[in-house]
Amino acid sequence: MTRMRWISPVRWLVAFALTTALSVTVSSPASAVAALGVRPSSGPAGSPVRVHGSGYLYVIHCPRVTVYFTDADGITTSLGKALLNLDGTFKLKTHIPGDAAPGVGTVLAYQPVYDPGHELCVNKFPPASAPFTVTGPVRDRDV
Repeated sequence: MTRMRWISPVRWLVAFALTTALSVTVSSPASAVAALGVRPSSGPAGSPVRVHGSGYLYVIHCPRVTVYFTDADGITTSLGKALLNLDGTFKLKTHIPGDAAPGVGTVLAYQPVYDPGHELCVNKFPPASAPFTVTGPVRDRDV
C-alpha cells in the first residue's frame, strides 16, 4: 500500500513562492503576449492619438512603457511614457509628430527590464507595434 506524504502548508507556500519568483525573474516581457493598438490608425502629421497596450508584464522596478513613432522615412521620435497597470495594460494620449513623413509609420511600445548590475531599466526585448498611416502634413487650421 502506497502512502501519500503530505507537505505542510508552510513548506508548500515557500516552495510555491520560490518557484514563482524564479520563473518571473527568468522570464522576459517578450514572453508575455503584448498587443498594441492606435486610434485613429491614420491621419495627418500632428494628429492626436490614443495608444493602448495589453499583455505586458508589470514589474515593480520598471513600471513604465516607452512609446515611439517611426515614420515612413525611418525617423524615430519619442511619444512619451505610460505607467503600466497591475493587469499589464496601459493607455497614452499623445500626438504623431508634426514633421512626420507621409506614408505608413509604426508606433512602438517598449517595456524595459530591470538590469540589477547597473541598477537601471533598459530596453532589451522587441517592442509591440501597430501601424499608423500619416496622410499628409499638418492641416492649416486657419483656412
